[in-house]
Amino acid sequence: MPLFKQIPGTEYAWHEVVASLNPGSNYKLVQEKLFDAVNVVYGKYRAGIENQLGSIERRLEVQLKAPVPEAKLQFADAGLEFMIRYPVDIRRASEIDDQITCSVLMSLEEEQELEVAVVGSPKIRAAIKG
Repeated sequence: MPLFKQIPGTEYAWHEVVASLNPGSNYKLVQEKLFDAVNVVYGKYRAGIENQLGSIERRLEVQLKAPVPEAKLQFADAGLEFMIRYPVDIRRASEIDDQITCSVLMSLEEEQELEVAVVGSPKIRAAIKG
């Protein structure tokens, strides 16, 4: 089970982008395209997140799993939604969220079926999980 609380000594936290889906839409297409959109952005700052984790591992002498984006299709009060949780460098969180927003919007604009599948605009928020 991934850990979604900030590890002491690291400077990353978890954010998530959530898209509500129209009933009967191609949810597999949404999963693939939006997850790819987040991973493209994550690839740009991944090394920095992994370096923080490596530093903690050396100090604590334990091996930790590197944080990576995680996707989940789930039922919500408003219907089906697709959520992607991703680590962000705390000092660059706003910048990273902007890049994620642009990447997700570009994906929606490029594929008509994807745009039709998503209800309204996806939301980005801080992930606070226990």
